[in-house]
Amino acid sequence: MPVYLLRVALPDRPGALGAVASRIGAVRADVVAVDILGQDRGRAVDELIVELADERHVSLLLDEIAEVDGVAVEEVRVLPSGPVDHRFTAYETAAALLRRQDPAEVLDAVVERCALDLQAAWVAAVDLDERVVLAAVGEPPAAAWLAAYVAGSRWCGGPPTTETEAGPGGRP
Repeated sequence: MPVYLLRVALPDRPGALGAVASRIGAVRADVVAVDILGQDRGRAVDELIVELADERHVSLLLDEIAEVDGVAVEEVRVLPSGPVDHRFTAYETAAALLRRQDPAEVLDAVVERCALDLQAAWVAAVDLDERVVLAAVGEPPAAAWLAAYVAGSRWCGGPPTTETEAGPGGRP
């Protein structure tokens, strides 16, 4: 049975998530997990793990969810490994890392476990100084883009106030 991750933005009001779950049930799909990612300014973003009996019904599922007032589906993707039981992932990750000896193998294991544990479509470890991908799973953006994204994310916290924060030559 195919398992999907649905990220939905919805009104942060009583009954909104229940209405979405009801529409999911209307197409004979089953919500097996819900993760509330955040709430802000009257909106919520939730991720739902949904088992759908027939993958041909994905468009019907999305049409049903769209019937709920104020709800937008932000992402839909297949989860090849199904739902993750986070009670055990830390132990499995530790065991995977302990089995590796070489630093490059450890880094490979880190990105593999991150992809599995976070159910991410891609994960990359990047050398920001050299702007090269050291290890990756999936199809990450180019290393230069990733480095620029990290630099921009750091800047969003405010401009560096000291040379130590900014790095050599005043660079973030």
